[in-house]
Amino acid sequence: MKNPVFNRQHIREYFSYGFLAALLYSIPVIFFLSQKKYEDFYYIYIGIGLFMFTIFFYALRLVNRPYDRKSAVSMLIAGNLATLAGVAIASLMVIGSFFFFFPDIFTVTPTDSLIHDAPSTIQPERPSGLLFMMMVLTIFANTSVGSFVSVVTAYVGKRNQTRDKAVSLDKHLPANV
Repeated sequence: MKNPVFNRQHIREYFSYGFLAALLYSIPVIFFLSQKKYEDFYYIYIGIGLFMFTIFFYALRLVNRPYDRKSAVSMLIAGNLATLAGVAIASLMVIGSFFFFFPDIFTVTPTDSLIHDAPSTIQPERPSGLLFMMMVLTIFANTSVGSFVSVVTAYVGKRNQTRDKAVSLDKHLPANV
């Protein structure tokens, strides 16, 4: 049986669910960047929760598929590939929206015009410092929650964990065909 994890339909699914997760993550981020208030920083964490919910929904859909239901490893691979696609697209969206709201990103701007009411310990003197903080959250937090949800859903949603089949990826990789 050929491994359908890497076929064209699944790859399209990874990018579509990854794009949906990135879009849901980017909406609160754009709202945070438009408000320019430190009190609205929690919107980024709301976006991370929306990203997690989207990957969780995708992993639940994988539980009901005949091939993915047989092996928890194939569900893990599919969930992590959708997470990686979502993180890559979300990173591009954050950078693009940051350039939209702060076109002079690499110049020194007065800190009062960057983010209002931010504590002096985290207040960057350049907008690129804020972009770095947001990219760290985008990459590490979304990857962490997406992988966590993929692992938990793959093993909790599997009905019979004693008969888990090993995935034979070495036989059906595109380089080995």
